[in-house]
Amino acid sequence: KSLWATAESLIESSSTSQLLWTSGRAPQHTGNVVDFALHPDGTILASVDQGGLIHLWDTEQGSEIQILETRIVPSELTPATITAIAFSPDGEYFIAASDQIEVFQIDADGNFVSVEGPLPQLRRMITSMAFSSDGERLVLALSEGELYISEWWRQNERPPQPLQTPNEISESGKIKQMAFHPLDDQMLAIVTQKNCFILLMEE
Repeated sequence: KSLWATAESLIESSSTSQLLWTSGRAPQHTGNVVDFALHPDGTILASVDQGGLIHLWDTEQGSEIQILETRIVPSELTPATITAIAFSPDGEYFIAASDQIEVFQIDADGNFVSVEGPLPQLRRMITSMAFSSDGERLVLALSEGELYISEWWRQNERPPQPLQTPNEISESGKIKQMAFHPLDDQMLAIVTQKNCFILLMEE
C-alpha cells in the first residue's frame, strides 16, 4: 500500500496529523537543507543541502532513489552551492540553480542526468524559480530583487534574459517565493521579504 493511499485512509479516519514518512533517523544531508521540490505526480521528493548534495526520494516507498551530482561549483556570490531547485510541470526535467543553472533530464532508465553544455551564468544568486503551467517559461529571481526569464531553458545555449521589474518589487528586499497563476500564465505572484505582489507579464 503506497504512502499516499495510507494518507488518504488516515485522513478519512483521523482529524490529527500523523507522520507518514521520514528520510531516516540519521541525518541524510551533511549540511542544512536549503530547498526542496515535489515532482508533479507526487512520487519524488527532492532535497538539497548547503553543500550541493541533491537527494531524490521515492515518496511511495519512502526510500532514496538517486543522488544527483551537480556541475555547479561554489561561488563567492552564493552562501550555498545550490540555492533553489524545481521540477518542470511535465516532470521530465529537474533544475538546480545558484548563480548558475543546471538542467537535468530524465533518461530511459528513469534517472535524471545533466544536460550537456556550458552552464548559464548569472551575476547574482538565484533565490527562487517558477515555471509557467505549460512549462515553456522559467522565471528566476535574483538576490537583489531582479527578475530574469528563459524560454529556452531546456538547452544550455542562451542565458536567461532580464525581465522588466517594477521598482516596488526590486526595492522590497529579496524575493522569497514565486508562483504563476494556475489558469493564467501572464500573472505571477511574488513574495518578498516585505510585501506580496501580483505581476502582469507581457505576452
